[in-house]
Amino acid sequence: MIDRRNFNALVRDTISNLYDFAALETHPLLFKIFTLPADFSGTPAEYIRQTFLEAIEQLKPARKDLNLSAPEWRAYYILQKRYIEGMDAKELAAALAISDRQIRRDHHRAIESLATLLWSRLQLDRQVEESAHEDDSTHFEVQKERIDLRETCQGVVNTLKRRLDEQNIRVNYNFAALPVSVLADRVILRQLLISLFNAALQLQTGGEVDILTRRSGQNASIEISFRPDELWEPAQEGEEESTLDAVRYWSERINAQFTVTLPDETEPRAHFNLLLPLADQRVILVVDDQLPAINLFKRYLAGDDVTVVGATRADQVLPLARELTPALITLDVMMPQTDGWEILQTLKLDENTHRIPVLICSAWEEPELARSLGAAGFLKKPITQKQLRDALESLGF
Repeated sequence: MIDRRNFNALVRDTISNLYDFAALETHPLLFKIFTLPADFSGTPAEYIRQTFLEAIEQLKPARKDLNLSAPEWRAYYILQKRYIEGMDAKELAAALAISDRQIRRDHHRAIESLATLLWSRLQLDRQVEESAHEDDSTHFEVQKERIDLRETCQGVVNTLKRRLDEQNIRVNYNFAALPVSVLADRVILRQLLISLFNAALQLQTGGEVDILTRRSGQNASIEISFRPDELWEPAQEGEEESTLDAVRYWSERINAQFTVTLPDETEPRAHFNLLLPLADQRVILVVDDQLPAINLFKRYLAGDDVTVVGATRADQVLPLARELTPALITLDVMMPQTDGWEILQTLKLDENTHRIPVLICSAWEEPELARSLGAAGFLKKPITQKQLRDALESLGF
């Protein structure tokens, strides 16, 4: 279950895309929180927009005339003008006769008020309490696959084409000469790029946004650059961060690094940079129905020249093994419904995966059985970092 901080980031991300149905309907988390009623006849995106518009209207002070100097009017006025009427931040600051920094602070408070209202409406306090002791497997599950950056960037631009045409904004491509593939969750990566484009479109002046892709060691980068408004400056603590908080959160979920480079005297453009692991980096597929076990392996191998991909269900293993061609599969025996021995046999009988070494991990002491069924090695749980590294070294890592 989502916590309050990430829910606030979700609200900021959603309201920034309130009229972009493609962005809403492809959001990786939105419809895990907002459930479409059975009797709603519209699309999922229409339901989200209606829910947010109704919540904004609830913030309107009852039986009072508009008074821009009254604190109780500020949240409603900012959200109404900014996200329904499309007024930009500078126009809002001028209408309220306040500074640009103050409008960011007030905007942050307005989003917080909206998030508090929606949090209460969804009864998330109760749901968070009920799920406090649940296993991490109830969280959004990242599904990594090999993704071509050129194709993905062009697809996102096509999704936003109508908005780009309406604002008369040209997109300039500067793709790496050779194809670049990364290892990431396709839905999350698309949403990250859509969010970054939306942020760039809101901040840009000059009518141009550039996209650059390149290789950098064992990683690949996507850079979105633009000439921002001269009044734009980085948000300080307690100020509104637009969609960038959500970008930082979801970047971490797919092992990506997100950075912002601000313009200066020598470079007038701002740069959003997303650094992702290359798909040609060696992959270790960790199969375990317990996410904490997968995360433990990720911590053990952090900083190594490998990417750890987790699978918590038996039916994920063969498709992922075919897609990723991992250098190694670690396989827990005690899996629900289909145990690890059956999964091992399936992998060894498949022509696409039978050569992939499999390291059996089990609390049962059965190394001879593991090797007789085709496993390359055996580790008894609980597994220490040294044991894992020794096993990898013995397998040629």
